[in-house]
Amino acid sequence: MSMPYVNMAGWRVGKSFSKEEISFLRPELAQKMEEIRSFLRGLGDRQTIRIPLTAMNKKFFLKDGQTWDALFKVISWSCHSLLSGVFPSHRTKLWNNADSPIFEAPFVDIHTFCIDWLHCCDLGVCQDYLGNAMWLIATKLPGDTMDQRTRALFDDIRQYYAASRCENQLSTLTPLMLRKAASKAPKLRSKAGEARSLVDWVVAACDKYLQGSYGLSSEEYACRLASKHLQACYRNLPAESFDADDLAFHCKQFLHLCHGGILC
Repeated sequence: MSMPYVNMAGWRVGKSFSKEEISFLRPELAQKMEEIRSFLRGLGDRQTIRIPLTAMNKKFFLKDGQTWDALFKVISWSCHSLLSGVFPSHRTKLWNNADSPIFEAPFVDIHTFCIDWLHCCDLGVCQDYLGNAMWLIATKLPGDTMDQRTRALFDDIRQYYAASRCENQLSTLTPLMLRKAASKAPKLRSKAGEARSLVDWVVAACDKYLQGSYGLSSEEYACRLASKHLQACYRNLPAESFDADDLAFHCKQFLHLCHGGILC
């Protein structure tokens, strides 16, 4: 079985298209795109597709996204060629440039993309917040050194693990897992699941250590409040409890508090 393609017998390989030819080509591409969606198993139902880009050591990447731009240009050209059924001997510029070359691909716009929660949140702002919150909480715990206070912090976390019986648990906690250097902002070094499992803990820990006899600075109050908004965001992840408006509200509140100074 062959994949459906646009009939371009009148165009030879490697030819550059005129504006008139492109305007004629677009509606035909749209029609064939629907055929391709039905042809690819499962794509017609999910309306999503994952494209493996490349495996490249980050030390070879150029600054300012130039390497990604080059990769996206290749993907865009490949998508055009796939839809047309013709792979020219050299890349031809069919459509105008966009902010990113990936938007030159057929039928690709901002709504094509979804936020990757694991990398953006679990391994992103969640770890950033947890690192800052845990560093602040540690200053309230007994101990003459940061090593001692971090051990006391981990004792509190292990008590939470025992009570909640969560699956993803930190096996240890050291000051370097919270802050690599004094010049670096705190950030919890952990796996995604380990960070996610600490969201409920940090709410209770903030309420316990960042108030009362320990004093209440504006930073401590903001940290406590941010923990509750972060928790509310995570409670929207299950499909049965998802509420887009509620998630958007708590996400904005959390980011507003973090932008105000929680994240060093």
